[in-house]
Amino acid sequence: RIETDVAGGRSITSKTTYRHAAFHLYGGGVYEDMEDSVWIKGRGNSSWSWPKKPYRLKFDKKVKPFGLKAGKSWVLLSNYQTNSMMTNAIGMKAARLAGTAAANHIIPVDLYLNGSYMGSYNFTEKVGTAGNSTDIDEENGGVMLELDQYYDEPKKFYSDVYYLPVNVKAPDLTAEPF
Repeated sequence: RIETDVAGGRSITSKTTYRHAAFHLYGGGVYEDMEDSVWIKGRGNSSWSWPKKPYRLKFDKKVKPFGLKAGKSWVLLSNYQTNSMMTNAIGMKAARLAGTAAANHIIPVDLYLNGSYMGSYNFTEKVGTAGNSTDIDEENGGVMLELDQYYDEPKKFYSDVYYLPVNVKAPDLTAEPF
């Protein structure tokens, strides 16, 4: 169970403005309990328009919730579109079993925001290339690509075979070379 109490009891109404909050993770004897302060904001593209909102959490220092690799940025996925609330968990578990290097951990949690029960969420790492996320070897040509209908990165292309929209997430190809 995760409880977040936003300063002043304010709601999370933005994907761009963080709100400061108290963070409490109750591990139920399976995971170590954790208390800290956190910054929280909305996240997602189409999922932000759903009644059950997804959130991004950002800690001031690296933390290890649920015993995961230390990192500052984490995500609470809302599970709104799937009635089973297991789609992401099963997909990531299958990816791990197949040996995929970038499969996130998925921890199901009950989320309380300012004392109100928000529902069942998936706690997971924020996708990226820093901290507790994917470790790519940019020096040897490693890249992070994302199939995404939003097609919203500065560097992007459509695949030749199926004409799928691909965003280049890393490395930052817009930066000036030395």
